Amino acid sequence: SELLVVIGYGFGDDGINHIIETKYLTQGKKMIIIDIKKPSSRLIDDYRTEVYEKSLSDMSMENWIEIKKNCG
Repeated sequence: SELLVVIGYGFGDDGINHIIETKYLTQGKKMIIIDIKKPSSRLIDDYRTEVYEKSLSDMSMENWIEIKKNCG
């Protein structure tokens, strides 16, 4: 996959963060985060990341079309 969609994860687990970074982000792939509040993590600032500050149920069809269009 060229796009990682992260829903409701606060980036508080160093082990999972390490896997996300070394196996995915360092490969130049993009990460989309959907959460009611932008998590505080250097992974968001250091890599190709887009944040949607809303709940999953508030994501519109237009949001999903935008994500699909910009996943390259």
